[in-house]
Amino acid sequence: MGEYIFNGLGIFRSFHSWPLRRKLIAAIIMICAAALLLASIINMVFQWNLLTSQEIKRLEIAAEAMSLQLQPAIEFMDLKAAKESLESLRIAPFIDKACVYDEQGRPVANYIPAINKNNGPGNCPVQDNYGLYYNLDKLELYHAIYNKDGSHILGSLYLSHNLSETNMELLKIAIVKLSVIFLVLGLMWPVSRYLQRVISSPAIELLNAARSFSKDISKPIKARKYNNDEIGELADSFNMMMAEIHENRQELIKTINELREEKENAKGAKLAKSEFFSNLSHEIRTPLNAVVGLTHVLARTQLTDRQKEYVDMLRISSDNLISLINDLLDLARLEDGSMILEAVEFDILDAMNNVLDIMGMRAQEKKLQLLFDSSKLYHRHYNGDPLRLQQVVTNLVSNAVKFTETGYVRIILSEYAESEDSPPGIKIEISDSGIGIEEEKLASILDKFANADAPATCKYGGAGRGLAISQLLVAHMGGRIEVQSTVGVGSVFSIFLPL
Repeated sequence: MGEYIFNGLGIFRSFHSWPLRRKLIAAIIMICAAALLLASIINMVFQWNLLTSQEIKRLEIAAEAMSLQLQPAIEFMDLKAAKESLESLRIAPFIDKACVYDEQGRPVANYIPAINKNNGPGNCPVQDNYGLYYNLDKLELYHAIYNKDGSHILGSLYLSHNLSETNMELLKIAIVKLSVIFLVLGLMWPVSRYLQRVISSPAIELLNAARSFSKDISKPIKARKYNNDEIGELADSFNMMMAEIHENRQELIKTINELREEKENAKGAKLAKSEFFSNLSHEIRTPLNAVVGLTHVLARTQLTDRQKEYVDMLRISSDNLISLINDLLDLARLEDGSMILEAVEFDILDAMNNVLDIMGMRAQEKKLQLLFDSSKLYHRHYNGDPLRLQQVVTNLVSNAVKFTETGYVRIILSEYAESEDSPPGIKIEISDSGIGIEEEKLASILDKFANADAPATCKYGGAGRGLAISQLLVAHMGGRIEVQSTVGVGSVFSIFLPL
């Protein structure tokens, strides 16, 4: 039993994975079968009640007539007359047993058709309460026998009605109904196939169209519209969606081609710009190196004070021009990605000492304190590009010295970690007691050729390229620069590098 239930549940679960056409056929047939079966059951119950009511009525009429016929015989206890009265029940073949009881409930006569055996008083059941008792195969009635005026009960009559014929009639009706159900279900098979085609064909057409589109999205797909029902509206919406997708795809392909062309043009322009800067720096650097060399030669000759002043101005201008050319060349390489960074092990304290040697004299000329603190540094050796790191720190210290009139410029080395699992990196903090930067200018201070204050630029000079190059170099190394500043108090530039 459990195995059959399990198999039934398995079939029910597999119903969800059936194709739509099979689901529709199964649903139509099952609904029709359920409706026919329910109607048949209701009709059988009605037939049972109807036939049973008819047989009960026949049994009650027979009991009433037989009671009147038995009344004299029971009143005078004429058993022979009672027996003869019961024999008249031969005309009622539906009665398979009859018994007469006296006033004390003792059977005094009985009747059993000849087809039944064991004929005798002992076959009468014990008298029960008056009334009707019935089950699926038998009706039993206990009926009181009164005297003429109905004031006294003389005895009782028992009649038994076998319902085998009634049940056989109901069985015949049930067989006919089941035959009709199977016949109708057989006729419903072609009808259900036709209905599933009417219902599922538009949906299957949409499914095939969607599958075709998923295999080749380059071709526009149009689903066939069968009817003007909801699936027809769905087909119209699908076709509109396919048209829009095809149109958008064409526009997307066009946009991608335009972007690819623009990218190639931009790449070519960037390479051309890089090549132009390289050639230009070479063309300028060659005569400029000659000027610088001649300036040094001229400085060693016998010159007047005025001439020495002119030579120093020429040397300073030449150095500034060479620095400008180098910065522009670095900026071009950083923008087009052609700059290659070294990855060697170096001593960061040696690199910082080189910065202090370069910037110490400038700080001394302005009577500034150039301070250095490495007490929070636990490692000295890192992997990276020491020259480029030195360039970045030199640019930031140079800016700090430039915009600080009195006080100090401090370099602090320490370590940091982005998370507990990440390796430690280096943090270089350059702080000063200079003029500071306005808060609204902090966000753009590291942009290319950005200046915090136009009057300050006129006073101190500079085009902002040093900060821009430093920002790009640090980003190229995988780090970042953060800026904090207060006007009139000073600024702090923090370099975070995962060396």
